[in-house]
Amino acid sequence: MAPHESPMFSRRPAGAGEVGELRGNCPKSLLSALDALAMARNLDRTAYVNQVLDAHVADEVHKASVLVRTLRGNPFLPDDLGGTSE
Repeated sequence: MAPHESPMFSRRPAGAGEVGELRGNCPKSLLSALDALAMARNLDRTAYVNQVLDAHVADEVHKASVLVRTLRGNPFLPDDLGGTSE
């Protein structure tokens, strides 16, 4: 099975804002907690999880951006990202 055919990487047909489907198992206790957090914000679970994932991705991209900017010329950064070979 190719990675894009795996349930974890399941995709719906393109359109409607390029929306894909994210599926996977998780503990029921986590689902209950996510539902409670979503209800506290007047959201459904999917909307809440999308907000959490969006914030997480934005944070990780920011970290990566800072690393690339600040490590330019540093041998720890790969050459193709602006590092230098020793």
